[in-house]
Amino acid sequence: MEKEVWNLRTISWLFWTKEKVMNSYFLRLILFLSVLPCAVLAKGQRWQIFDRMRHPVAGAQVVVHEEKIYIFGGYEELNGPPTDLIQVYDPSACLEERWRVVGAMQIPRANFVARLYHDAVYIVGGTTGYKRETVPSMEIWNFDKAGNSLPEDWVLNRIGSTGEIWRDYFIIIGGYNNSRPEHNYGYLAAYHLGADLSIGQIPGFSGLEPYNQASVLLGDVIYIFGGVRSGISNRIYRIDLGVLDWEHDPPIAGGIPRLYPDLPFPRSAMAAIATEPDTVWLIGGYNEDQSALASTSKFIIMPHGYGHIEGPPLNQVRKELMAAQVDTVIYVFGGTGEHDQVVESVEALIDTVIFDPCENSAVQKSEAVDFVYKLRRNYPNPFNASTTIEIELMKKSLIRLDIYSSRGRLIKTLVHDELSPGHYRYIWDGTSDQGLDVTSGVYLCKLMTETEAHSCKMLLVK
Repeated sequence: MEKEVWNLRTISWLFWTKEKVMNSYFLRLILFLSVLPCAVLAKGQRWQIFDRMRHPVAGAQVVVHEEKIYIFGGYEELNGPPTDLIQVYDPSACLEERWRVVGAMQIPRANFVARLYHDAVYIVGGTTGYKRETVPSMEIWNFDKAGNSLPEDWVLNRIGSTGEIWRDYFIIIGGYNNSRPEHNYGYLAAYHLGADLSIGQIPGFSGLEPYNQASVLLGDVIYIFGGVRSGISNRIYRIDLGVLDWEHDPPIAGGIPRLYPDLPFPRSAMAAIATEPDTVWLIGGYNEDQSALASTSKFIIMPHGYGHIEGPPLNQVRKELMAAQVDTVIYVFGGTGEHDQVVESVEALIDTVIFDPCENSAVQKSEAVDFVYKLRRNYPNPFNASTTIEIELMKKSLIRLDIYSSRGRLIKTLVHDELSPGHYRYIWDGTSDQGLDVTSGVYLCKLMTETEAHSCKMLLVK
């Protein structure tokens, strides 16, 4: 068994109450967690290199629509101009069919903001051209037709912003205007998407406004992480949009509260993904000590405070990366590495091995190894209530027979045991390991031994 590491810094669970005083309950909880092995909190998750980008980019934006990941713009070389490409990635497709180019933005951009609103993508700010000038107009891209641009609005268009769409408002956060520095006087800018109207800026900080921050929207609250402002920041802020007076221009804000504890260390140009109503993953980035980071962490929101848990490291260091979640799996794309090269690999955060759903050939450790089994097609297929899977073993073997979703998520283990030579029959009744009924769709049966792996597709119809 792998040696357990007992390390309070690795667990990195810190609390801060609204009154900035920890009561005895939280103190006891910290002491309890400080002696837990980190393996308990990690739950076996790790990052797996899952694929590679056909057109690797950094400084792009991602939007998830109908369980596909759309990647807009970015730059393909550090000193080159941004691209206008719109790529789509389908994690459920066969390996050679996952990537497509589906269009182009009207203006090539990098370091901008793109968010989904009413089945259209609103694109704002960023840089364009070799001189990395500020883009002066907002663009709308529809999935079924060509996009269009709105009139220039220098208030909204900045470099290195983040932002979220809340109700009918596009909230632009931080960043700077490289071409028109006289417009660098507001931390928040708001645009009413229904009225196509900018409603002004809200100052947030004295002096320079932060840029290269990360944000997520949870309910009516935007959480903002890190960034650059007189150095790399480890601060976290919260903006409660529900308490702003939106009838004023701009809305009246009573300050931007800072949250505690700070990030475990300063970081900028990271990705932030809200996976649960109380959990935000922070991935990659850079700081003054490291030009690109492999570290990840979880920001935890509790009724009376906040905390951090260290996550598993990426396989490759990245900043200006893109991240998205589909069907409980987080995918990380591109970004730049420690030598400012654009990273082409795609990583996925998983609990088990993800494999190509179209794979149907045995994988052997050595060409000289003979097959030790036969995996026969399940019957019936398609099926409704249950299906039968047959295995024929040629010699005594340790085997594992699993059911996966089409996106590579483990659904159920039918057998994991050492079996003698012979004929075996297993029935899957369309339930998970937790006894829950699964939905209709394509599932994969995968049989593994110490030397081979084989899979076949099954169609559940209810």
